Amino acid sequence: MPSVVDDAALQREIGHGDAEAFQTLRERHYESIHAYAASCVSDPQTAHEISQVAFLGLLQVLEARSKTMEPNVGCVRIFLANRVRGEAVRRAVRGNDFLSIPFRQWVDRGCMWPLEDIGQLGAAYSQLTDQQQTLLWHAVVEQDTPRFISDITGIPFIAVSRVISQTRSELFRSRVHLYLDLACPAGCVGAMEEIFAVPEGSSFWNFHLDSCYRCADTQRKFTYWDTLLAEQLPAILLGWWNQEIHRQMKHTATESRQEYPARSGSPTVPSPAARPHHHTSLLLTLVRAVHSFLSRPWT
Repeated sequence: MPSVVDDAALQREIGHGDAEAFQTLRERHYESIHAYAASCVSDPQTAHEISQVAFLGLLQVLEARSKTMEPNVGCVRIFLANRVRGEAVRRAVRGNDFLSIPFRQWVDRGCMWPLEDIGQLGAAYSQLTDQQQTLLWHAVVEQDTPRFISDITGIPFIAVSRVISQTRSELFRSRVHLYLDLACPAGCVGAMEEIFAVPEGSSFWNFHLDSCYRCADTQRKFTYWDTLLAEQLPAILLGWWNQEIHRQMKHTATESRQEYPARSGSPTVPSPAARPHHHTSLLLTLVRAVHSFLSRPWT
């Protein structure tokens, strides 16, 4: 295996039973996923456990998809975070004392997601490729370094900044088109496309925007969309997201992982040397651990 393998390639290798690829992917994403788990629960040990459940769920899904035309799950970080949130909510059914206060308040309100897809963000994001989705998540939401983004996406390091800019522009144009199709009369669609294609402040801006309140409102909404993307995107994709808590916890995730070893009966990932390399053996070993862990009573 090359020294640096992107997430998409690792997912394909995991689907074919490569234990080393699974360990690499786990180490690459553990700190952030543990941080997200720690924003949901107040106990670091529980955060570690539900992080493990998320990774084992990823393994199961990749194995199940290994023989399909779409073997990957897309952005690994988003997939794992969704699993973590779901597991935290599932456990809360039996009592929510272990939840963090902000997450408990979100659960008590009915786990409410945004009631509307603001500016067609979710719809436009879903039209991006897996690589583009991964790129935007790590660049905009988690604000990872260009080197890390290059490693997980496979985009050459020197091209990362340019591709980020191109992808944001593509998302922007897609949002505009989707929004205009729903919100503006047919005659305004062409006008707004021209407005966004010319520099702000030109005579064409003033001529049409002064006479059309719909387009003026659309222009105001989309002019500042980029400043809200880091806040709105995780809310739409995950439902629960606390950027401040996540950033604080992300810095201490490594220490938390080392300080809180797994409880007896908790699912653990064997070291690469101890992990079987046969496809069926790897999955069977870890699936048994998941089933044993999830079926035990909670105290």
